[in-house]
This record gives sequence, structure tokens and C-alpha cells, in this order.
Amino acid sequence: MKNVKITIITVVYNGSKDIENTILSIINQQYDNLELIIIDGGSTDGTQEIIKKYSKNIDYWVSEPDNGIYDAMNKGIEAATGEWVNFMNSGDSFYSPEVLSKFSFSSLSNFDVVYGSINCITKSNSFILKPKSVDKILKSMIFCHQAVFTKRRLLINNNFDISLKIAADYKMFFTFFRNNAKFKELDIIVSNYESEDGISSNSFYQMGREYAIVRGNWNNVFVKIKVLLKTNIQTGSNFLRNAVPLNFRIFIRNKIIKK
Repeated sequence: MKNVKITIITVVYNGSKDIENTILSIINQQYDNLELIIIDGGSTDGTQEIIKKYSKNIDYWVSEPDNGIYDAMNKGIEAATGEWVNFMNSGDSFYSPEVLSKFSFSSLSNFDVVYGSINCITKSNSFILKPKSVDKILKSMIFCHQAVFTKRRLLINNNFDISLKIAADYKMFFTFFRNNAKFKELDIIVSNYESEDGISSNSFYQMGREYAIVRGNWNNVFVKIKVLLKTNIQTGSNFLRNAVPLNFRIFIRNKIIKK
């Protein structure tokens, strides 16, 4: 019996430093029914040449201007033909060649969204980040999209909202949850995700604002105050992170973990 068809969508723009590693992590998966789609935003740094190098392993790719990452991801959804879809964008990669083979997709047909953990890589170290419980999605994102597989039939009727710059993926899964989609967490490390040690205050504010817009409570003055307070706290945290030597931060972090 042939495995369920899985579509992996990779979005890239001027990602010549990372795209090859991402492609290799996908085509080296030990899974025999895999579709790879690459949506390039019109790169000019050599990315297209790398994509062409692996063209025989790519089912569909296009290089053209778009309206940002979520617009590109929507293009990928339109081209997808698999039953399940995962977004493994340039710079990200599967944790190991065995990841897809660990998912028994044929036994997960009653679910709409299945997901696992990620290996979060920062400049300081790396650590496994597990998803939060699904009910927490009413407050914030509970997983990274690199670790999620979603039924294509849901995605084609619920594209990413390109008016949002940070929280379009949160809005999508928030909507799925509110519409009674069935979520399933699996004890599998799905992907490697390179993360910055700190998020800028501007991005933190925008994220808080967009999350509140998705939840429908941005007009609440107390929510706005809360976002502003958290932004200021994040700004202070970033300042301390940059002021304290890296080796000392790692020493303290390890001491806390041991306790």
C-alpha cells in the first residue's frame, strides 16, 4: 500500500545561503510519496541556480515577485496536490531523514492538524521546544508552522491573511480551532528552526497587536496597555541580553536547567 501523499512547500527569497540545506533535508526524507513545491519571490542572489540544480527532485517551482511570505505560501497551497501540507521554508530543515516515516499518516485521517516539536537553534545553543496544549491557541500560537502538517482541504478554503505581517499563521490555526478542526500532538521532533536570541521591540509590539486583532480584542484599552508593557519588558530583556557576555549567559542558563 502506497504512503499518503505529503506536500512540502518551501518559500524563499534571496536565500542562497540556506536553500540548499533545506532542499536536501526534504529530498533525503525516507518517505516514498513526497511532493516538493518551491515558491521563490524573484531572487537575484543565485537562489534560482540552486533550485535548478535540484529540479529533478522538485515537482513544481516558480520564481516571481509576490506580496510577502504569506502570499508566497498561498501560492504554494494552490499548487499542492498532497493530502497533507507542511511549510518548510528556506533556512529551516527536517530534524532527521526519518521524520516523515515516523508519522503514520494513514492512521491520522480523522485529524485535521497534526504537529510535533522543533529543535530551536539560537546563537547561544539549541534546545527542544515542545508545543503548548491546544486550548492555549485562544491566547497565542502553540507551535511553529515548520512542525505542523495540515489537511490540504482546509488550507484551500482558508488561505493566509496577507494583511497580517506576523500573525497570519496564528489566525489560520486559531480559525481552524474555533471551527472545531481536530488537532493531534505527536511525540516527534519535526524540524530544526533557527531563531534569533531576541525579537526586536517593534516586531514584538506588532506581534502583540496582530494577535489581539485575530482574537478580536485589540480595541480593548487594557489589551493595548498589556501589549505596550510586554513590549517594554522585551526591550529591557534585549538590552540585558546584549549587555551580558554570552559565556556568562550560557553559564547561568545551564545552572538554572540543572536545578
